[in-house]
Amino acid sequence: MAQQHTPYHDEENSGQMDVAGKAALQPDRRFASVSQKRISPATMFSVRPSSSEKSWIIPLNYLTASSPQNGDLAIAFSLAAYLTKERHFVPWITVTTHFDWIDAILFDTDAFAKFRRWRQKLIRRAFANISCSSVPSDNIFLRRQCLQIFEEVCRADLPACIQTSRQMFDEGATPVDLRAAVCHAVIKHGSTEDWNRLWGRYLTTQIASEKSAVLDALTITQNIMLVERLLKSAFDPALVRPQDSIQVLKGLSKNYVGRDAAWKTIKELWDDTLVVTYGDDPTLIDIFKSLQWMTSSGDLVDVKEFFSKHGRDVGSGALPLSQTVETIELRRKFLDNSLTTFDAILVNS
Repeated sequence: MAQQHTPYHDEENSGQMDVAGKAALQPDRRFASVSQKRISPATMFSVRPSSSEKSWIIPLNYLTASSPQNGDLAIAFSLAAYLTKERHFVPWITVTTHFDWIDAILFDTDAFAKFRRWRQKLIRRAFANISCSSVPSDNIFLRRQCLQIFEEVCRADLPACIQTSRQMFDEGATPVDLRAAVCHAVIKHGSTEDWNRLWGRYLTTQIASEKSAVLDALTITQNIMLVERLLKSAFDPALVRPQDSIQVLKGLSKNYVGRDAAWKTIKELWDDTLVVTYGDDPTLIDIFKSLQWMTSSGDLVDVKEFFSKHGRDVGSGALPLSQTVETIELRRKFLDNSLTTFDAILVNS
């Protein structure tokens, strides 16, 4: 049964965002990077090739290696610490993917809160020196920079993002490009009333992209009762579009509170609904991908036993199922081999 999980909150209230846009972008002259200048992306990449996403992925992959050496992990943390001096969105968008992955598999360990504090420490300085509201919407380069840093602040649960998001949400004055991050923060840290308000928006909007974004935010809730309600509604075609049902499973599978309930729903609906509806559809791959976040040893056994039951139809998903099991095994290997080292590095970081 899913346990209620309270998101970790940083006690420091630094890095407040100026909602009124009083503060302009403030480059740190000691650690000035090319990304702090008003230049084109083409010029930036020619001057600073290491800003490309690929060159950042290589060192950061140490953080997600299935069986890294202790020295490799220490090097990876040292490299990631450089982000305290970085204002450009490319390094942040690359590292956020890795941080979210680590967050998701550490949530039930003692290292979770330590990693969250370390993650907040990285982003605080960058956030303190930037104000998205002071950057013109037509300056796409700087807007992307602001957006990525703001989203990372929200993922790290810094109070500055929570407070800013709450104000914009309540006033109904959220910039379009910040809407997803704001809704995620409000739903994660908000009330049932906030969730109901956004659910009503999903039911009434006729814009497909908005429906998808709103539904994704609804899966972030930390309220298990709302998780159960969303899962019940997800397969009611009168409430949720059939093409959105699997999105609910995918979103909840990455939610610490919702993943057990999502897995229970998959098992209950597999034989009579899911494999019948999506058996030969590429969507079936997404259902299996949603299981990759189940990283306990008990989860691994449960997944294997459920799908290996004699006569159970997996449609066109034999290969995705095999890949999912392999992914869970690798994540278990990461935890079994590296968690102690991971924890020790975080204590000293």
